Amino acid sequence: MIYHITSRAAWEQAQQKGQYIHESLAKEGFIHCSNGDQLEDTANRYFKTEPSIFILAIDPSRVTSEIKVEESPHGWYPHIYGPLPVQAVLGGMEINRSPDGMFHMNTR
Repeated sequence: MIYHITSRAAWEQAQQKGQYIHESLAKEGFIHCSNGDQLEDTANRYFKTEPSIFILAIDPSRVTSEIKVEESPHGWYPHIYGPLPVQAVLGGMEINRSPDGMFHMNTR
């Protein structure tokens, strides 16, 4: 299982279109994802100003685009090199920021 952080609205739009395309696909050539043990750190590092996030749980075997695990400054992360078909998403979960200002989750 790999995960992608987005908004509920973006996911709802993707469901209508049949695929999810993040702006990073056009800018960087891939959609950023995280493994379960990286998710909380990713959420707290890159979504500091968001009151809530929506996490997509993705089955890599259902992704039709290439997935590469690549090094970044914070470790090795999975990247999807193409659109994400909605059929590859097994579920979504909204996480609200906790009173301590952090996102806390258990996906391990």
